[in-house]
Amino acid sequence: MPNPFSTCSAVARRFSLRAMLYRVLSGGLFLVLAGCQSGSETTSLSGTFKAPPVPQTELTDYLAMRCSDLLQMRTRETSATENPLYWAAFISCARQTEPNTARVIASRWAESGWYDTLRSAIMLSRSLPENTVRQRYLNQVFLVHKEIPASVVPLFNMWWDNEQLALKLATQQNQYAQLKNSTDQELETLRQQQQLLHQQLETTTRKLENLTDIERQLSTRKAGGVYTPDTGAGHSGTSHSSGSASGQSGSDGEETP
Repeated sequence: MPNPFSTCSAVARRFSLRAMLYRVLSGGLFLVLAGCQSGSETTSLSGTFKAPPVPQTELTDYLAMRCSDLLQMRTRETSATENPLYWAAFISCARQTEPNTARVIASRWAESGWYDTLRSAIMLSRSLPENTVRQRYLNQVFLVHKEIPASVVPLFNMWWDNEQLALKLATQQNQYAQLKNSTDQELETLRQQQQLLHQQLETTTRKLENLTDIERQLSTRKAGGVYTPDTGAGHSGTSHSSGSASGQSGSDGEETP
């Protein structure tokens, strides 16, 4: 049979351990809170002072700028040239620009760095360039593409891929136009040859019809006896027959008593 006094003492020890653990945890939490508060405030003889605020850098919202202002900017500051939002806004404004205006704006930038080369290329891509012009500014961008910051590279790759597709499409369109032009010329030559052959056929057909009419007329004349090819031979034969008849009559008259 268990001793009731030992059971009560065990329960009392458990409660005392729980109370002690609670006090330790409460004290630790108080120390943590006190450390956080002491980290944010400094105490001196004149009183309590707060830590100085961290200065905040103001970022320009390029997406909210007007395109007329953005396209006039010639900034070389890294806060703009390394900001993907600046280039996203620049590409968007370039797409809204008229081709002739884009060509004029592109000529304003001197190629003093990768950013000016890229700006000029973006504007020229909107000017409806020929394949030679597009290939030229893409070659210029390719020479400086390693200088483009990593923050701008993803946006640059999208623009570059789009330009490559546009160049490929324009090349295929030129090839199709050349092929169509060559085919049209061949068709025109064949049409002229067909027209000449048709004229020759009509001429030959008329000649055959004329020969057929002449042959029919000759056949009709021969059948009616009108056609006498040898007239002299016919008259000599008739005279000879008359002389023979006269001689025969004389001979008969001599025998008659």
